[in-house]
Amino acid sequence: RENEAQPNEEMSQYPALRAALSEKQLQHCFGYIRRLTRKHKPYPHSTAAQCMLCDEMMWRVVEKDGSSYLEIMTAKCRKKKQFKLTGPYCYANKKKRGDIQLILDRDKKRLEVHRAINAVAHEIRKPLRKLGMDKGLATLISCSSGQEYGAGFGGLVGAEVERINDRNTNRNEYIQSAKDLREEKSALQKKLDKDYSAKTKKRIRQRIGSLERQIARLEKHHLGSKLYHRQHERNQRNMERVMNTSIRQMLVAEDSDVLVKEDLTFTREKLSKASNRYEAKVRRKLSSWTKGRLDKRIEYLCGSLGIQTIDVNPGYTSQFCPRCGAHFSERKGAHHETAVCSNCGEMNANTAAAVNILQRADDKEITKYMPYKKVKLILEDRYA
Repeated sequence: RENEAQPNEEMSQYPALRAALSEKQLQHCFGYIRRLTRKHKPYPHSTAAQCMLCDEMMWRVVEKDGSSYLEIMTAKCRKKKQFKLTGPYCYANKKKRGDIQLILDRDKKRLEVHRAINAVAHEIRKPLRKLGMDKGLATLISCSSGQEYGAGFGGLVGAEVERINDRNTNRNEYIQSAKDLREEKSALQKKLDKDYSAKTKKRIRQRIGSLERQIARLEKHHLGSKLYHRQHERNQRNMERVMNTSIRQMLVAEDSDVLVKEDLTFTREKLSKASNRYEAKVRRKLSSWTKGRLDKRIEYLCGSLGIQTIDVNPGYTSQFCPRCGAHFSERKGAHHETAVCSNCGEMNANTAAAVNILQRADDKEITKYMPYKKVKLILEDRYA
């Protein structure tokens, strides 16, 4: 409270001194007194130590009268202190004794000797929890447990691919115009080497200057790349953010020890030519995100969490039933996410593919780099 915070002049031992000093002088005086008090007042005594570390040169165990004694060095020269051990000491080694730690237990009134020793570590093996994972476009990750992550990823990829396609289509007109102007400029420059009159060469140079200005105007206002790359990079960062979030959610929720995934490290040269416009459109979307980004992020995050990754052959994992082994008779849905089996009925095609990927980790007949046609023959023979 305010009245307690102010100094009481009646209780002061030096009222005359307080009356003679101003408020500023009193503040300097109080500060000086505090500094002297901190400097000369005795420090508080520390609590007694309860632990002492002794290296291998400061102690040894001696046997005397059928008992074991711990002998440690003291502060006095050639004076050692011996403590009788309550039990036999079986870890004494003259070659390498190691460090010990003396701990005083005041409650039990005893001195404990702690020493680290080499013991045989028995590895407790537990069954590994394996998880199959299928990479998709409409749904980013589908697991063999039936859970899916990154459901809205396909919309982001599709919107970005179509935006770039429309942008490039609009730029083609200006690209062709700039190309035509450069060809005309090159043809005029060749005419300057021929034997023309000075007046004709002057008109040619004027036309070349006009073409250069038109080309510069096109490159500045219609063919610039700064805004083009900035917009594309911003959308790419957004897709990577969704990708990282989905992978982390999957790894934390599933809590697996081994992650089995399909090896999709294919290139354009290995793919056959697109048969129709729909297939070409799908491949444009795939090429925007399957160039190692998803696979690298999965391996990095699995490595940081200590999860083992296994790559398997991806051939026909989404076309055969994981229960009976029959070939799917139909795929339906907006993104072909529903598969129809003639024996088992309808099921989620993505999670079914994840189950096939998980089963393929223990399949010794289908290897990682086996051709797709041979994989199909093996699967058909098994069902037959």
